[in-house]
Amino acid sequence: MNYKKPQNIFLDNFDAELSYQVRELIRLVSQQTQKDFRKDDTLFYDLLTHLAAAFKRIDNQAQLAGNPLLEKILTEYPRLRKIIQDDLKEIFTDHRAFLQDELAYIVIHFAASLERNPVQKEISALVLCSSGIGTAKILESRLNKYTPEIERIEIAKISQMGHIDFKEFDLILSTIFLPEFSLPYKVISPLLLDDEIREIKQELQGKQFSNRPVSTHINKETPNDFEQVYEQMKVANELLTQFSITEVSTRQTLEKTLDVILDELEGVVVEDPQKVRELLIHRHKTAPIGIPNTHFALFHSANTYVKKPYFAIFDLSRSVPILGMDRKPMELTRLLLMLAPDNMSTTEERLLGRISNSVIESDVNIQTYQYGDEEAIYERISSLFITEIKDSEEE
Repeated sequence: MNYKKPQNIFLDNFDAELSYQVRELIRLVSQQTQKDFRKDDTLFYDLLTHLAAAFKRIDNQAQLAGNPLLEKILTEYPRLRKIIQDDLKEIFTDHRAFLQDELAYIVIHFAASLERNPVQKEISALVLCSSGIGTAKILESRLNKYTPEIERIEIAKISQMGHIDFKEFDLILSTIFLPEFSLPYKVISPLLLDDEIREIKQELQGKQFSNRPVSTHINKETPNDFEQVYEQMKVANELLTQFSITEVSTRQTLEKTLDVILDELEGVVVEDPQKVRELLIHRHKTAPIGIPNTHFALFHSANTYVKKPYFAIFDLSRSVPILGMDRKPMELTRLLLMLAPDNMSTTEERLLGRISNSVIESDVNIQTYQYGDEEAIYERISSLFITEIKDSEEE
């Protein structure tokens, strides 16, 4: 199954609340581990799929079969386990006991993400010198200049070796031979010669990344490539052309405010504004769509009363009370509207999916959609579409 494919938020069984909770889990773990898991779409869809199934199991009082490898997984990633364990308790407050049974599986998903996306690590080097401070500073300066891959350089005297924790360093360099020293090290001259620089760089290449994935992708041209790209460009261009941010005078209710917006789209985007409004409100009441800790929400619907894909933003003159995805009250001042025909194409679904997924993908995106002007959001959507077209070419 291709979990990289953007979710179809128009489906009746789309769980906006769980989607938000999974995004929050990934955000918190990213923040605490200082590894940006939010860029890994596969992780998001894997977690969403797993947790959706997990909650169905608890509803049916079913349990996963025991797996002796799970305890080993938890032992191999102690820090990641503790972070995820605490974050699960904070986000899924109604399922604390149950989620501990799923903890190992969730840790596996994050561990797999680390395997897929190696993180460039900070390289540290220890330089052991027998000479004075002047020579050491010259050597440090040349290392900084010619080996920028090394983030941290520490200079120490040979006489200080008994007080050094050598495990802290990825690379150990010395200006003299160390007969009693058992760890790997490299002898260099105080002036750091060109051949020594090349040798150090070669050694650093194997230390900068862990678990570097090997690409096995092979590009294959097919007769339909041009037609596919042409359709994507055509749909993307149409969505961008009709995108706008419009100010709307808030009416007495959310329903009446939506009527004002949809009436302007009649004949071009929608055939029956009242029916579309009813479906939007029904969806909103069934599953809250407000983005927590903001003042905007993504109203969306795919139905037979919509003529073509559409996305635009409407700024309300006065706030309207709604529920957020976390089911807490919030004040709506910016309304994101996404519409699609019931029988939309795969291309239309994927491009709209890119927009919907990006809304809560990162703190930067949330700020952009909440406060950005038409130009800023237009550029963001354009970038999303370019990424989607490139990704589809690689599949």
